[in-house]
Amino acid sequence: MEPAFTPSPGQNHPHQPTDPHLIWGLRSERVDRRFVTRALVVERLISRWTKPDWAAADVSGGAGRWLSTLAPHFRQFSHLDLSADALQAAQRDHPEFQHVEFGQIDLVQPQAQQPALSGRIWNAAFCLDTLLYRAPFVEIALRNIRSYLAPSGIAIIDMPMQFRSSISRRVKGARYRGPKRTFSPHHALSLVSAAGYECLATAYQYRELPTPLHRFLVEQDLTRLMPWPATWMCLVLRNPEPIRTDCP
Repeated sequence: MEPAFTPSPGQNHPHQPTDPHLIWGLRSERVDRRFVTRALVVERLISRWTKPDWAAADVSGGAGRWLSTLAPHFRQFSHLDLSADALQAAQRDHPEFQHVEFGQIDLVQPQAQQPALSGRIWNAAFCLDTLLYRAPFVEIALRNIRSYLAPSGIAIIDMPMQFRSSISRRVKGARYRGPKRTFSPHHALSLVSAAGYECLATAYQYRELPTPLHRFLVEQDLTRLMPWPATWMCLVLRNPEPIRTDCP
């Protein structure tokens, strides 16, 4: 089955870092313990900051790694990616989600240059496992994601942590295959502010912690307190209106 809407992504855009045929994030990868703890964090943020009657989109969904974590929480869900090949894999592997539409998106292209997405807005948008490429991709993607959010809409994103990555790089040397770009908490917050968001909350994922302990930290809302040993930083962002925010 073809995706529900298929704009023509700017595959030759100079700031597009990914192969338009890349298939990443398969369903089988969900069994990884590190992914399980990340999903705990994201689901907690969904329950706190979004509503079930919202329309939501994963704007970098790949082959559907996050689909079963995100889609069941919303009445309408759009699974988007640059790669048509990845979208086909996601559709094939998730026949159970009848309320999900699939379509292409190019995060380095403005909405106006993607006619099939023109005027489309969502109450919530997710961008996971994606904001880790060298500049200026992250800055461009953050601005463009905001254009798809309704007023006061929520974006939940994650960004790899600089401190943890620097330790891995020192230990592994030439064997290091981590993100091309990483962030300190201060840098991440500066970037989302520059893109026009209000930050409502932060949370962190810790690679080594056993799942039960991680679940306890998530349920008690304690992950936001310990940024430095974390592998991933999750941010809850709002497309702003004149409201008070609470961002650590």
